[in-house]
Amino acid sequence: MFIKKMTLGCVSVGIAICFCAGVTAYATGSVTMAFADDDSDTTTATTSSWDGDVSYDWLDSATTTDGVTTYTIASADELAGLASYVNGDYEDDDEDEDVSYSLSGSVVNLAVNVDLSGYTWTPIGTGDMDFSDSGDPVLEDMLPFSGTFNGGGYTISGLTNKKVANYTGLFGYISGATIENVTIQDVTLSGSHGVGAVVGWADDASGDTSSTITGCTVTGTIQIQGYYSVGGILGCGERSSVTNCSVESTAGTDSDGDYVSYVKGVFKKMLESEGDNAGGIAGFIGVTQNTKLISQMYNVTVSGLEVSGTRQVGGILGYTDVEGADGEEFTITTSDSGTTSVTDCYVRIAHHDTEFETVYSGKFYVGAVLGSTYFDMTISNCSISGVTVGYSDKDCVYAGDETNNDANAGYYGLSATDGTVTLDNCTGSATLVKDDA
Repeated sequence: MFIKKMTLGCVSVGIAICFCAGVTAYATGSVTMAFADDDSDTTTATTSSWDGDVSYDWLDSATTTDGVTTYTIASADELAGLASYVNGDYEDDDEDEDVSYSLSGSVVNLAVNVDLSGYTWTPIGTGDMDFSDSGDPVLEDMLPFSGTFNGGGYTISGLTNKKVANYTGLFGYISGATIENVTIQDVTLSGSHGVGAVVGWADDASGDTSSTITGCTVTGTIQIQGYYSVGGILGCGERSSVTNCSVESTAGTDSDGDYVSYVKGVFKKMLESEGDNAGGIAGFIGVTQNTKLISQMYNVTVSGLEVSGTRQVGGILGYTDVEGADGEEFTITTSDSGTTSVTDCYVRIAHHDTEFETVYSGKFYVGAVLGSTYFDMTISNCSISGVTVGYSDKDCVYAGDETNNDANAGYYGLSATDGTVTLDNCTGSATLVKDDA
């Protein structure tokens, strides 16, 4: 059994400061992000519908150039076979038993649109979580995907998993991997720790190689919920980056005016879970960096959905505790060619009853872009429009600054004990609304 001690980052690192009664915080708006262009024409590509079976035929497609082995996934069954192969369910004739392969150093190319509707998806990469006697979370029996998955601009639709397990998404657990250029359309996920449409949980490979998610889009109807670290793209990322990605719902609102699409951190005391770290792009990105591995977030967009949780909730990022190498700051920003924005979303603290406040104390941070940060950081070249941030107690919920009168109010949650957030060339502001619900 492989056991890896993990930091508290993706779970909950809330700082006990005050008890807040009746806290409600919302932000309505969207976050926009430009992503890398893909020249492939997938509009007329064949769609392979999943019948629930698993195929390993993709193994026969292997080609090796300059020491790099490349595989091609050409059907829904083969995509399911990739999950089976990584998760330890593949029976190797030479081994005469089920074995797992991380595919480290290999490239897997998707070559077809895939429809997963009608069946429960098993994430690619898996593991479990327990807690030590001291209460620290421990990752157990981890079987990661560690290669490169290139979606080629193709679309995976109908992704569904309601098992409420750890590490839930198209990929459950990746380590030192790259996931790029894939679109996920219409997704329904209910998980526990680490839930995201593209990746549930990501980390570095033995401290040497960061995981990267880039050029990915989530669209259509988006319904994602979990108990810790929940995001539209990524649930939890330790020493990981999300760049050039977009979460853009097209589902609109129902007859009551509520958003059909959502990313929710759900409180459930019986599971000792708090609904912490929820973000339109990522629930959590963090862990103090060394000189090799730097987390990044730039060119991201979120629009058309509700983002909610109990603490540390942001339209783009719920929580970060990244400290850059050699004093560098973690930033939410853009590259020269992109934008980072938030529009037409509802970002809120959703659980604030007496039972919760008795068990957990602290600030309930919320922001249209960022929920909370432990270290100093900068939000650069971002814009928000059509965003509403609701609150019931400004002493416990900060949005922009303590008075909620900042010209750029609503960008981030803030407390005196958290890191300082600097806004650089940010435009627009949220509408702050008192809400006692």
